Amino acid sequence: MLSIRLPDLAAAVAFYGNAPDPSDAARVKAPLLIHQADVDERINTSWPAYEAALRAAAVNFTVYRYPGTQHGFNNDTTPRYDAAAARLAWERTVSFFKTKLHAASTTPVVRLRGKIDSMSATQMRVRERSGELIELILPTDLMINEVYAIDFSDIKAGSFIGVGAMPQADGVQRAIAVTVFPQAMRGTGEGHRPFDFMPQSTMTNATVADVMTTPDGRKLQVRYKDGEMTIAVPSDAPVVTFKPANRSLLMPGASVSERHRSPQTAHCCHS
Repeated sequence: MLSIRLPDLAAAVAFYGNAPDPSDAARVKAPLLIHQADVDERINTSWPAYEAALRAAAVNFTVYRYPGTQHGFNNDTTPRYDAAAARLAWERTVSFFKTKLHAASTTPVVRLRGKIDSMSATQMRVRERSGELIELILPTDLMINEVYAIDFSDIKAGSFIGVGAMPQADGVQRAIAVTVFPQAMRGTGEGHRPFDFMPQSTMTNATVADVMTTPDGRKLQVRYKDGEMTIAVPSDAPVVTFKPANRSLLMPGASVSERHRSPQTAHCCHS
């Protein structure tokens, strides 16, 4: 399912899961590696229709079905575990990721923020923050998300968030904006790193451990795989989330934040 929801996903591997709706196959952009059990009638009956849809959409996919195995053959806590099949599936998975992720890492992601200057059915011209006008070709399967404001109180312990921020002298990060990710995107880009929004700015994608309202203002304690930090959220920092939308939002004057791996093709727009 993440291969449908995340347009910049570089590769995806599935083990004997339910096939998504075939009508969504055209939205898959990542190459797929699919491992199936041989004796798994409930799952395998849905495969032919989805396989046909993947082929019709020209999706890059490879499927392996392991003879004599049952659903869960890669799970060593069940009696259906098959050590030989699990080992082979894992070797294939590692090789697949090495190949596909290396290829993706050599193609930089281009980020663009600005306002729509003009639109047509196939192109969008954006005036970037610097004032430069940039032409983008819009694919027919363009994925669009609507970004909308929510309350700070909507952030809970356990929420997965992304925070653009400025580092402070005391080690606290002062939020520029906070994005609450939908549950399906939990874990996306987890970690702390430099951000291109402003000089010296940072981006932290992490899980909220604690939400605090102190005499000094609103604060979030967040944890990610390599550490944790405190983030101060001033009252003027936007708190937003997003949801799937359609092209009706794309009109002159709308603000967009867009990223893509090709300099001319937009894969994801926020409005």
